[in-house]
Amino acid sequence: MKTKNGPRDVAASRRPRTSKQSKTTTIEDVLQLLSGVRRTGKGQWEAKCPCHDDQRASLSIGLGDEGRILLNCHAGCTVEDVVRALGLKLSDLMPHVTTPQRLRTASSVKVRRKVTPEPSTNGHRKIVATYDYTDADGELLYQVVRYAPKDFRQRRPNGSGGWLNQVGDVRRVLYRLPELRDADPKKSVFVVEGEKDVETLRAAGFAATCNVGGAGKWRPEYSEELKGRKVVILPDNDDPGRRHGEQIAQSLQGIARSVRILELPGLPEKGDASDWFAAGGTRAKLLALVKECPPWTLAESRADEFDACTLNDVEARKVRWLWNERVACGMFHDWSGDPGGGKSLVLMDFLARLTQGWPMAPGPRSKIGSRKPVNVLLLTGEEALAETLRPRMEAAGADLKRVKVIQSFRDNGTDVPISLPEHCPQLEAFIERHRIGCVGIDPLMSFMSRDLDSHADADARVALTALAKVAERTGAAIVGIRHLNKKSGGSPIYRSGGSIAFAAVARVVMMIGRDPEDDDVRVFAAVKSNVGREPESLAYRIGTKQTSVGEMPIVEWIGPTELRADKVIDLPRRKHGPEPLLTDKAVEVLRELLADGPMKSKELEAAAAEQGISRGTYDLARKKLGVAGAKEPGVPPPSPWWTKEPGQVWPWEKSKKQKTT
Repeated sequence: MKTKNGPRDVAASRRPRTSKQSKTTTIEDVLQLLSGVRRTGKGQWEAKCPCHDDQRASLSIGLGDEGRILLNCHAGCTVEDVVRALGLKLSDLMPHVTTPQRLRTASSVKVRRKVTPEPSTNGHRKIVATYDYTDADGELLYQVVRYAPKDFRQRRPNGSGGWLNQVGDVRRVLYRLPELRDADPKKSVFVVEGEKDVETLRAAGFAATCNVGGAGKWRPEYSEELKGRKVVILPDNDDPGRRHGEQIAQSLQGIARSVRILELPGLPEKGDASDWFAAGGTRAKLLALVKECPPWTLAESRADEFDACTLNDVEARKVRWLWNERVACGMFHDWSGDPGGGKSLVLMDFLARLTQGWPMAPGPRSKIGSRKPVNVLLLTGEEALAETLRPRMEAAGADLKRVKVIQSFRDNGTDVPISLPEHCPQLEAFIERHRIGCVGIDPLMSFMSRDLDSHADADARVALTALAKVAERTGAAIVGIRHLNKKSGGSPIYRSGGSIAFAAVARVVMMIGRDPEDDDVRVFAAVKSNVGREPESLAYRIGTKQTSVGEMPIVEWIGPTELRADKVIDLPRRKHGPEPLLTDKAVEVLRELLADGPMKSKELEAAAAEQGISRGTYDLARKKLGVAGAKEPGVPPPSPWWTKEPGQVWPWEKSKKQKTT
């Protein structure tokens, strides 16, 4: 055996004492019998345990009450075995009292908190190990006591040689902190759940530590002690242990040099590092496992947070159609066409038939998926409710009691424009509350968030995916109406305004155009279908029907046609520009916007766009209305343009007149 002073004859040191030898064994006598002795604090030492092949100092030596010598092997060796290996007896650890005890009166006894002495047994429990938590200088802060049957308690010195059975507000530190700080920074530090595992790893020659209290008790300040270190976490084989490992790994993000979570193979339920070594694990095997273990990342830790399922657990079901092969329950659909082509009328005709449970025209009753009346919802940004929407739905034959209309969202008592995807949760709740079977959004662009670029694929998908999820969760069909762009030629799928994401997210895409042989005939044609065969094209005319407020346009279905989408959307554009009705409507909108006086031109244009008026139609309406534009004189650039109706006064002229008056 070696001591800090060099080799010595262990056998000789363990021979029975002669009568000349002192009957009192001192702490110095015990330390002389040990190797690898190192002072860890006041009245505290550590050394290699003589009972097992100790590669690291796992034996703690200290002084208790009245000079009693305390021994504790953190690897699990009993005090009796350690004493026997040293050639001593248990009685040698209890020094004889050489001076009489001084009698004390009740008045001389200081009142102090209850102290539990160091017992070898505690009722039916027996202390099997104690673990000292010290500061960086080796000063004892508190201690963890392990009992048999398995139980743990924490205590701290009371300053008089006894213990207080609580830790109180003593600073918490990592176990074996002095060794941790002295460890080779190039080598890995193992973090485990309990002190016994730390001692097992130390005995195998590794730097190891843990926190007091076990799983779930890791503190952020502990992570600072591992700054710049290569850390390997060995979780216990149970859910609390794995969660504890994840907690430590997340706390070490950006602090440790690297982090690995190594789940030791072959562990029983609730097994730990000590069980692994007891089952034949070795230092070499552990190093090999560490080498194969990939670094832990935050993304890896959150992998199980995905809402994933196994397809084997998913029950297959048929698509439920509201309009056979054209509109499916629980899906998002995209309908596009040029202004004046009748997109909105086709949507109203479809919704009206749903509210009555009528078959979809043309075709037999079997062409409708549901034969019961369906509640419908319209989000509209263009149609006036009293003058346009109600009369047209009435002309289409709708059961108006089943038609809900949303034009804005009430936020804390204030009406604000509907914005998708921000208002998707509220929309979903509305659909479920009112048992809506189909939602029409006309036009879809009017309800896209102003914070998203509808021409950017990534931005558009944010809103559209959220909308598609609303359809999927509620089972309602959602139909969005869009205008065509001004391109010509190429695939019809690229002809709708905005990003290609609209057509990509939609499960069925339909387009409306004119019959090249008959200018009065429109064609409702399919562009794509991801949930069934591509439906046949349908032809229709726009007729009229008398209502209480006059004649209203309606859809008059003709029947199937062989014309496809690519044949009806690339007709030469008329030289006279947009339909007169659309231009007249834009004039009315501009007149309403300018009713309170001149507006900044950009604000006026944006407000018109929100009403679904294109830039070209906006320019035609301005000319027809005879509006004027000007900049305020004397204002340095960039000064805004203003727009006003004939007869209105510019804001600066009005201010000037008021000052003169």
